[in-house]
Amino acid sequence: MADGHPWLARTLDVVMRPMYPARRFVVPEATGTVLEVGVGTGLNFGLYRDVTALEGVDPDPFMLARARERVADLPFPVRLHQTGAERMPFADGHFDTAVVTFTLCTIPDPAAALAEVHRVLRAGGRLLFVEHTRSIQPLVARRERVLHAALEEDRRRVPFEPACGRARASRGIPSARDRTGLA
Repeated sequence: MADGHPWLARTLDVVMRPMYPARRFVVPEATGTVLEVGVGTGLNFGLYRDVTALEGVDPDPFMLARARERVADLPFPVRLHQTGAERMPFADGHFDTAVVTFTLCTIPDPAAALAEVHRVLRAGGRLLFVEHTRSIQPLVARRERVLHAALEEDRRRVPFEPACGRARASRGIPSARDRTGLA
């Protein structure tokens, strides 16, 4: 596994621009003490409204360096942690809201990450997420599986990971979510 993705960190904001409207719909709903899983370059920071504190996690040091550049302008305290989502350094029930935007496709074990989010959310806390996942339409899902298999074969021959990270947009994230008690 690469230590980080410098090229992706420099281009992620542009690459994710088409998905920004979905972020604007989800992120402003976060309230209180917030956990952002896969904080990336901090693209969501300007969308938070009723937040008292934000803790962000991301394993990629290049992403976190970009996110740190955005922290100074925020009206609430922010702490960023270089760690994966499958094992986070927070107490049980610490957060009012967890935000996950276009991140679960990059996490090696999304079910473990969602179980960890469940652990750190307070009773009655909210998980807000938007994700690109496998289609529920059978024909589209079949095409995604074929494309994914071709990309996986190419990944074995050509090292895509330094450029595009570990994104696997063909995963069935809702079923992983359901197994963790977050449904």
